[in-house]
Amino acid sequence: MAVIASESNRRSLAEVIKQKEKKEAKLVASINDIKARLEASKLTIGAKVGTTDKIFGSVTAYHVAEAIKKAVDIEVDRRKIHIVEGEVKTLGTYTAEVGLGKEHKVTVTFEVVAE
Repeated sequence: MAVIASESNRRSLAEVIKQKEKKEAKLVASINDIKARLEASKLTIGAKVGTTDKIFGSVTAYHVAEAIKKAVDIEVDRRKIHIVEGEVKTLGTYTAEVGLGKEHKVTVTFEVVAE
C-alpha cells in the first residue's frame, strides 16, 4: 500500500520506526538478561542408574528444560534445546544449546548425577 509522502505521514512513519526500535532494544535487553542467568546457573539432573553408571533410559531436552525451570525459574520450550553430545545415557557433564530467539543462543552445561 502506498501513501502520499506528506509531512504528517513522514512524522507518523518516523514515530512508528522509533517505537519499533525501542521495543526491539527492550527485547534484546531481556534476552541478554536471560542469557546471563542461564550461563551463571549450575544445572543438575538426577537419573536412576544401574551398577555400571548407565542411566535407565536417557536424558532428553525435556529433562534439561525442567532443570532450567527449577534452577532459574525460566520456562524454555524443549524443542529449542539441542544437546550437543547427542544421546545422554551415562553419568557426567554435558552441554546443550538453548535457542532464545531467531539468532540468540546460549550454551548451558548440565551434570547428570545418580538419584
